[in-house]
Amino acid sequence: MADTWITDLAHFLDNGRIHPNLSGPARSLVNHLGAIVAAVTGGDPEEPLGVPCRRRPGRRPCPGEIDGFIDPESNKIHWLCPICGDNGSISNWEGMLWDCRAAGVEPLQ
Repeated sequence: MADTWITDLAHFLDNGRIHPNLSGPARSLVNHLGAIVAAVTGGDPEEPLGVPCRRRPGRRPCPGEIDGFIDPESNKIHWLCPICGDNGSISNWEGMLWDCRAAGVEPLQ
């Protein structure tokens, strides 16, 4: 069964940087979520995000690639792996390390 991740990136940061006391698994999760934010805010809306799914159903890597978009009403990033169904939403990503909008790239909608 797929997981649903409701995450607030601010919970993982300390003064704008990844909190130094995060364990390896938590740091890995933050890096994955950050990659989703960077791909959604800095990518070409016509191209896939290029972020591989991190789930391992049956202890085998999921071959899926994450799809995502910014919800214009809530400004949350919603993401989904179309293969295994892993999904979630990311809030408080604006202005964080992974927000690529400042580079002048239009976000995926």
